[in-house]
Amino acid sequence: RKITSRVLIDPYKSSDFIFFIDSGKNDGIKLNDIVFNEFGMIGRISEVGKYSSKVLSIFSQDSVIPVISMNSKKSFVIVGGGGRKLNLKHIEKPFELKYSEEIITTKAAGYFKEGIAIGKVVKTLNNVYVKPFAKISDSIYVNVLVFDFENIIEWLLVSYKIMLSNFFAKVFPFFFVIFFIYFEHAPIYFFNNEL
Repeated sequence: RKITSRVLIDPYKSSDFIFFIDSGKNDGIKLNDIVFNEFGMIGRISEVGKYSSKVLSIFSQDSVIPVISMNSKKSFVIVGGGGRKLNLKHIEKPFELKYSEEIITTKAAGYFKEGIAIGKVVKTLNNVYVKPFAKISDSIYVNVLVFDFENIIEWLLVSYKIMLSNFFAKVFPFFFVIFFIYFEHAPIYFFNNEL
C-alpha cells in the first residue's frame, strides 16, 4: 500500500542526503520503506518516529540499492555518489550498458519492491553512472511504499560487502595462509607430542 506524506522543511538542512516527512509509526511507516514521487525513487526510511520519519536519500553515500537495467538486463548495485549521480557497484563490463536506458529496482535481495524507476544510464569516455529521475525538490508531497521485506539478512550482507570489500580483499589471503600453515604442521606437532 501507498502512504502520501508531506516533506518537512528544515531551514538548517545542509545537504540533500536526508530529509523528514510527516508520517510515522502511527501511520504504518516501517524502517526501510521506499519513498518516491511521480518521477521515481527518492530514498528509504532510515528512522521512524511516532508522527514523523527520517528519509535517507538515494544521493547519500550510505544508500545502496539493487537494480537491473531495462534493455541490457544487467543486475548490479547503485550507491549514492554524494552528488547528482549514482555510482555502479558489482557489475562486470559497465560500458555494455546502453546509453539512456532506464534503471529500476529489483527484489533480488528481498528488500525492495521491484519495478520502481531510479534513473537512466549516462556514459562518458571514462565513466558510467546513473542519473536519477527524481530529486527532493521536485514536490512537497511524496509517497511511501509500505512493503513486507522477504529477506532483510541477505540485503544487509550486500551492504556489508560493499563497505568492507577492500578490507576483506587484503585480510582474507593472510588468514588463509595462516590457516594453511597451521593445519599443514599440526599433524607433525601432535605426532611428536605422542612420542
